[in-house]
Amino acid sequence: GSLSCRQRRRQHRGSRLAMLAAAAAVAGALPPMPDSLAEAANAVREEGRSTWAAYYKHARGFDSLRPLSHRGVNDWGSVGMMAIDCLDTLWLMNLTAEFKQARSIVEEIDYTPAGREARSVSTFEMTIRGLGGLLSAHALSGDRLFLRKAEQLGEALNTAFVPGRFPLPSVSLKKQGAGMHGGGGVNPAEVGTLSLEFHSLARATKRPEFDAGPDDVRRRMAATVTLLNSSLVPLSLKSSGGAHPSGRVSLGAMGDSYYEYLAKTAILDPRLRPTAGAMFKAALLEIEQQLLVPREHGRTFLAEASMNGRRGRPAGGASAAGAPRAPSDKPLFSKILKMDHLACFLPGTIAVALHHGVVPRGEGHEEVAEGILKTCIDMYRMTPSGIAPETLPLSLPLSPPPPHLSPSPPPLSP
Repeated sequence: GSLSCRQRRRQHRGSRLAMLAAAAAVAGALPPMPDSLAEAANAVREEGRSTWAAYYKHARGFDSLRPLSHRGVNDWGSVGMMAIDCLDTLWLMNLTAEFKQARSIVEEIDYTPAGREARSVSTFEMTIRGLGGLLSAHALSGDRLFLRKAEQLGEALNTAFVPGRFPLPSVSLKKQGAGMHGGGGVNPAEVGTLSLEFHSLARATKRPEFDAGPDDVRRRMAATVTLLNSSLVPLSLKSSGGAHPSGRVSLGAMGDSYYEYLAKTAILDPRLRPTAGAMFKAALLEIEQQLLVPREHGRTFLAEASMNGRRGRPAGGASAAGAPRAPSDKPLFSKILKMDHLACFLPGTIAVALHHGVVPRGEGHEEVAEGILKTCIDMYRMTPSGIAPETLPLSLPLSPPPPHLSPSPPPLSP
């Protein structure tokens, strides 16, 4: 389901595979690629089983496992974060016994304020990993235990939505609402990546108060887009709403999932097509106009950009407060020729947006997605370890794949 596509959780889950592959490459013992998709799927399943067994043996009930010392540590508020992270993956891998073990851990944990620590946790991470993991487990299994636990956690996280500003970047699950990062600024991903989970919680519990927070965030982001006269939002936003008409624009870290969640929110609730769906469609058009760099062999490079003032006015200039921008008053963009690996979410997001009619077919979006996907695949194939770099400068050639990797991926089905 849509709740399973969270980049931060994919990073955590893939870390052990990445470390093993890197270590094998250094030792010159990288295993050959499987001959079939079935073999590959089985290899991934066995790696999942092994990873879960290590956690359950050495760190049962803890948030994380420290792989070198074989110790559990509570670094996410003592919510059993790794067990939550693994629930939907164990279910999809049909690891029934392991799923039951994870369920028993969640069942034992008190997610009400009485059972929480006083320290603050990231609103963004706890929402996409904690709340999203519990809701995904409920959606897949139908087990209402996960919904009860999600409702408890959601009540605490819902206090991050405060009147007159973007959500608090951090929140205390015990004190409910206390705690925020210093400096007062936020980024688009951390405030725009809450809607799927809270809208899903509202629908599952029939409690519309869980809709109010993300609805307000979407209105504030729409106002920011109107003020900037651009659907590409800088990575630094004012906590009270709005952004200066300058700054870096990226579909990598701090920007990525804001755009992803616009599309998927419109898919989750068709009533939001005129708002979230329209915002994604407009953003995609600007991405295609401002950030794409064609490369050889049908590849497309997805650059970042610096927003440098406006056409016809110096950087930092502004129209009268609240005045609508003229079409000619668009921001000036200067490409930054660097592609963040996290930006590889975009081809899949375009695909699901096309499939569900959030953006129309036949306007070139398919070709854009395919070109970016080719670059993303080659980011893995260009390295001896088979692990993609975190960032890719445009000046770095995408060399032919090393001989130990298969010559080409299987064709993608339409």
